[in-house]
Amino acid sequence: MTRFGRVTLLVAVALVAADSAIVVLALPQLLVRFGQPIPDTAWVVTSYNLAAAIAGAVVVIAAHRIHTRPVLIGGLVLFSAATIGCAVSTSLSMLIALRAAQGVGGALTLAGALAELGAAWWAGAAAIGAAAGPALGGALTEIFDWRAIFVVQAPVAIGALVAALRVPSIPLSARGLGRPSSNVALALISGALVGALFLAVVLLVEAHGLSPLRAAAVVTLLPAAALLVRRLAPRLPVEAGVVILACGLGLLALAPESLAAVAVGLAACGAGLGVCLPPTTEESGLAGVASRHGGVVLGLLLLAPILSDDVNHNADVAKTDGIVLVVKAPVPFLDKIPLTIDLYRELRKAGHGKLPDFTSAFDKARRRDEDASAKLTALQQALEDAQQDAIARSFKRPFAVASILALVALVPLAGRRLATVLRQAVA
Repeated sequence: MTRFGRVTLLVAVALVAADSAIVVLALPQLLVRFGQPIPDTAWVVTSYNLAAAIAGAVVVIAAHRIHTRPVLIGGLVLFSAATIGCAVSTSLSMLIALRAAQGVGGALTLAGALAELGAAWWAGAAAIGAAAGPALGGALTEIFDWRAIFVVQAPVAIGALVAALRVPSIPLSARGLGRPSSNVALALISGALVGALFLAVVLLVEAHGLSPLRAAAVVTLLPAAALLVRRLAPRLPVEAGVVILACGLGLLALAPESLAAVAVGLAACGAGLGVCLPPTTEESGLAGVASRHGGVVLGLLLLAPILSDDVNHNADVAKTDGIVLVVKAPVPFLDKIPLTIDLYRELRKAGHGKLPDFTSAFDKARRRDEDASAKLTALQQALEDAQQDAIARSFKRPFAVASILALVALVPLAGRRLATVLRQAVA
């Protein structure tokens, strides 16, 4: 294969890895476009990773009977077709189904590319792609539209397909199925990364009020830190990277209300990712495709329900705090009575576990008394700040669980290191 062909294939591997989280910042647009509940819309993310994990497991089972070239070409054909389909989807169910097909094609692409690219290059491209996914998707969504995420991917996938036509065909198992301990560690690390790649992105948009483009700018700290640490400290052990990742997630759990703390936490997560993800991906071999995507699904299944419960609880607490703010606000009494009635109506409309939109109530109050406009605006800002703090607090437990998940990855890594020491002692 030519150098251009290898580069094209490396970009395709990075793109497939990025697709795990590339649509996260597009979810608000998808909610508006299709008008479906949040849990249903979230399947746009989950379906890709679940399908990729299942397809990756099937490939491992059949690895001794199939060859790289047909797997790579078939994967790129399916990935390209599904990507084009995603770009023109007219319903949420259609988009979810095509994302699942994209996941299958992505898993086959990763499996077929491993033997051609070599484990080190393949793992590095996958790690950087995973880290860059949310930022890339957010930028495309803000500048263009959510469909641009898939429009940009299609020519890359087709270019890789052309390059794949010249790939020699060898047994898929030629690069090995990987170490079991590394596969377990990779799954746990990938599950923990859900905190940095998914939850942190949602936190920036929903709690800190950032636009997708500004959130994408903050999230670029992940791939930037990953690349920097790989260049400056290439010899750090995998275990150190896991600890750094856990510390970054721990900082996010301690201070999700602080944008500065979130930025530092994401940078630490990126540094940890740069240290621990490429080696574990490389050592996981072919089975790493299933391990990585299976770990993402595990993380989503563990963290999403915790976040949902805490958002519901904190939304109700924020409503109570908001009532206190209104009562104590230095707003004229005659303005406060109709405003309180309008705010109560918005609270009733929002329902249990959901935060209301008070904009219309305050607009009416300002029209009634222009002289009190400044005080009303200050009260509105205080209520909005209380709501955002309530959302931010909801991320504390999920980030903490993600940090623990990362630390658990030290167990199989320690077991692997102990086994290596014992083998050397016996030899």
